Amino acid sequence: MRVLPVTSSDVLKAVEICQTSELLSNASLVVAVMLQHGLTHLCSHDADFDRVSSLTRYAPE
Repeated sequence: MRVLPVTSSDVLKAVEICQTSELLSNASLVVAVMLQHGLTHLCSHDADFDRVSSLTRYAPE
């Protein structure tokens, strides 16, 4: 596991994502950081992430 940094450009990108996908700000920031680092797979119960077509969400059972 690696903790990724959050930059000011990530925050600005998160604002864009929030406005276009209607995700909440915290989820938008997660997506922005993922995109910055080329990550496309996410494990989450939050189905709102399904609004982002470039991500693949895995829901744990």
